[in-house]
Amino acid sequence: HPKKIWTFMADLFAIVLGLLAITGLFVLKGKKGITGRGAWLTIAGIAIPVLFLILYL
Repeated sequence: HPKKIWTFMADLFAIVLGLLAITGLFVLKGKKGITGRGAWLTIAGIAIPVLFLILYL
């Protein structure tokens, strides 16, 4: 069943991308870390997908 395999691969890829994004918050610190411009980018990066989930689910 190729559909099940591709669904599994897509889910696995999404999990890996999520882990990459989360670890990127802590690995690459700038001068101010996450408290400067990074805080606004982090809020936007969380708010946009949540907004789409609220609107379309």
